Amino acid sequence: MMTRMDFAPVTLAGRKIVEEVLARFPTESCEATFGNLFAWSAPGDTVMGMVEGRIVSVCRAEKLLNFPLGEFFPPARLRELAEALGDWINPVIYDVPPAYLETFGQWQDFFTAEETEDEADYIYDLAHLTALEGGKLRKKRNLIKQFQAQYPKAEVREINGPAMRDEILHLSIELEAKLRQCDFLPAEHRALIKALENFDAAGFGGIVLYREMGIPAAFSIWSRICGSLYDIHFEKADHEVKGAAQMVTYAGAEKLFAAGAGAINREQDMGEEGLRRSKHSWDPDRFFARVNLRLKA
Repeated sequence: MMTRMDFAPVTLAGRKIVEEVLARFPTESCEATFGNLFAWSAPGDTVMGMVEGRIVSVCRAEKLLNFPLGEFFPPARLRELAEALGDWINPVIYDVPPAYLETFGQWQDFFTAEETEDEADYIYDLAHLTALEGGKLRKKRNLIKQFQAQYPKAEVREINGPAMRDEILHLSIELEAKLRQCDFLPAEHRALIKALENFDAAGFGGIVLYREMGIPAAFSIWSRICGSLYDIHFEKADHEVKGAAQMVTYAGAEKLFAAGAGAINREQDMGEEGLRRSKHSWDPDRFFARVNLRLKA
């Protein structure tokens, strides 16, 4: 039985283990990527360990046990694992794939299920996204054309080297200053710093969109979940530069599609109405409708 002493901070050494497990037991969850586990381990105070070949992680800042990565634990064993962590976690297991409930009918003996639209991941087909076809994407096509006409010297560059990473960080700080402040922004800032400081070693990729030489207007950072599915971890644009947000999303999709990716996960909308409208406007192909399991008393 795992105890708290068996957990350790998420380090770069864990990347190989996570990728090997996801190759054998794939998932579409953005939370399962090593990139997210690693980058958010600082603000989330996340620790990780191995139990019977499964990867178990706990976000101690939120007192959350993440659903183990790997072969599904039977419900009774999953409950034992959660109970062993005691008051270190809330009595909830986060990020449970819907397939788990379909596999084990007896889960209801141990848990109650909770699901909210706010936590569903948006997943997009890259062939559709890069073609920009259909009425739903008409506005995106127009805004991209307007950006290209307004900034004929604009260029997209692959993130490479510390100078570009510094540009990204400075742009992010400038853009955050224009937003309504909330608890999420400082945590996201810490996660972005960790991602940039360990960019190549942690498996990140991405682009910077320059509206003119040396003047960045947007950036996108991603990593592979498993197979041909990638996760967009960070994507920000200067909304005072018309079309920059649409252009960086399109350019990132083109880059990934050309490299063999088939789909991207653009994560949750967290219940923010503006973010929800934006994600829906890109015409998602499907959703990863995660479930949370609460331990029955």
